[in-house]
Amino acid sequence: MATEKADPQEEVINDVESMAEEGCQDSTICSSMSKKALKRQMKYQAIVMEKKAKRKEEKERKKARKREASERQTAIEGDLGNSDTAHEVDDDNRKHSKKYSNKAIRERLEDAMKSGQRICVDCGFESNMDKKEVCKLAQQLGRLYGANRHAEKPFHIYFTNLHKDEAIYKECVRVNCGFENYLIEMTDKSHLESFDRSEIVYLTPDSANVLEFLEPDKVYIIGGLVDESPQKNVTLKNAEKFDVKTAQLPIDKYMEKVEGKFNYSKILTINQVFDILLTFYNTGDWKKALVAGVPRRKGYKLMEADKKL
Repeated sequence: MATEKADPQEEVINDVESMAEEGCQDSTICSSMSKKALKRQMKYQAIVMEKKAKRKEEKERKKARKREASERQTAIEGDLGNSDTAHEVDDDNRKHSKKYSNKAIRERLEDAMKSGQRICVDCGFESNMDKKEVCKLAQQLGRLYGANRHAEKPFHIYFTNLHKDEAIYKECVRVNCGFENYLIEMTDKSHLESFDRSEIVYLTPDSANVLEFLEPDKVYIIGGLVDESPQKNVTLKNAEKFDVKTAQLPIDKYMEKVEGKFNYSKILTINQVFDILLTFYNTGDWKKALVAGVPRRKGYKLMEADKKL
């Protein structure tokens, strides 16, 4: 039968209590310590002894773990034989796979810049934004580019009205690693200077026209505006000022409002609008596109088939 291991602290405390009950026969100890002081001293010694015992046990456990690990490693090396070579091959394969993936992405983006559907972000709204909103715009542009990189069929992207000496460009460089090397067209010229006016379709939620499809000879402009307290018709007025065509996403055509406490706003972030366009460009399906880009918190869901106009 196994016996319980003695607790050194308990033993010492029991000894102290026995001495106290017997009246402390050691005159030397009694002359220098009261009973309380003696108990405190003996308890301290018991704690020290207990810690030493625990440290010794922990050392033994560590030694045992090391022995087990060494035995396992020996067994593995014996089974694999050429384990180092196998690891080197795996590393080479991973590097090759990543290199091939990056090469494929670059090729797709370069092809898109030659013949892909054109999407432009108009970065000419800096005066309408505060510092916090400019930072959010820079983050959204980074997410937009990330989505385009991973698309099977990416867009040919333009950033217009982007001046290197102004806050938007500087913030994009600060928050987006490698921004200067993005495979897109960046220019300080406006979209009106960069494209023929007949090619431009300015996307705005305030337009009376609904976007039905993407025309290859058109360039679709997304207003680069982050507005924490939305200013109505800003992008629409900007487009109408220069007499260019406008359109809104077909949210009302394919989606309906959900009952609840929602604001039912059709104002989306730049990267959300881009995600909708990118999904539609790759699938040809507005339902998939809108589900991908319109957040549920906006209060919309896909319309049932029999309700769709």
